[in-house]
Amino acid sequence: MRSKLGLLLVALTAFSVAALADDWNKDFTISGKPEVVVETNDANLIVHSSGDGKVSARVTTRGYRISPDDVRIDARQSGNRVEVEIKVPPHHMQFGSYSIRVDLDVPRATDLNLHTKDGNVEVSGVQGSAHINSGDGNMDLRDLGGELIASTGDGNIRAEGRFELLDLHTGDGNITADANQGSRISSTWALRTGDGNIELRLPSDAHADLDAHTGDGKVRVDFTVETSGSLSENTIRGKMNGGGPTLELRTGDGDLRIEKM
Repeated sequence: MRSKLGLLLVALTAFSVAALADDWNKDFTISGKPEVVVETNDANLIVHSSGDGKVSARVTTRGYRISPDDVRIDARQSGNRVEVEIKVPPHHMQFGSYSIRVDLDVPRATDLNLHTKDGNVEVSGVQGSAHINSGDGNMDLRDLGGELIASTGDGNIRAEGRFELLDLHTGDGNITADANQGSRISSTWALRTGDGNIELRLPSDAHADLDAHTGDGKVRVDFTVETSGSLSENTIRGKMNGGGPTLELRTGDGDLRIEKM
C-alpha cells in the first residue's frame, strides 16, 4: 500500500511539474544595426533572422514560473543595444522535466553576444560579429556571415557561412565547418577540440599558413601545401596555396580533414 502511495505521489509531482509552464515576450524597436546580448546560467538559445527592424525575444519555461522568486528576466535597451539576462534558480530534488528556451528574432545584420552556462545554441541567417559561448551544450550555427567566435566546454560544433574570421573551440566534441565561397582567411583562424574530429571545407582559392596537428589521429589535406622539414601523418605545417595568415587546427585525439568546397 505504501509503495503504491509513493508511486502515486511521484506521478502527481511529475504531472504538476509538466503542467507548470510560463511564457514571456518583448519587442525592441531598432533604428540601426542592433547588438544583442543574452546572458543565462541554464537555457537553450535559438536565434533566427527576420526581415523587420526589431528584435523580438521570447522565453518559454517548463517546470518553472517566470517571477522574482523563480526564473527572473531582466531586459533593457540602450540605443541599438539590447540586453536580456535570464537567471535560473538552483536545481533542487526534482521530478519531471525542467527546461528554459530563449527564442530571438533579429534583423539579418546583427551583432550577437550569447552566453549560456548550460544549454544548446542554434543560430541561423545572421550576418555580423557573433561571440557565442556555452559551458555545456551543442552548437548548430548556419547561414552566418562575418566573424564567428564560438566555444563550448562539452559538445559538438557545426558551423556554416561566409566567414571573415573563424575561431571554434570545444573541450570534448567534433567540429564541422563549411566556409562558403567568399570566405577570406584575412587573419588567424583556429579550430580546436580536446577530443574529437575536425572537418573543415574551404573555397578552392583559400590560402593560409597551415598548422595542423593531432595527438592521436591522421591529418588529411586536399590542398597543395608547400612543407619544410619532416612530415608525419599527424602533423602538417606549410604554405597552403602560397601561404597567408595562420590556419590552426588542433585535436588531442581525432582526425583532421581539410577539403575543398
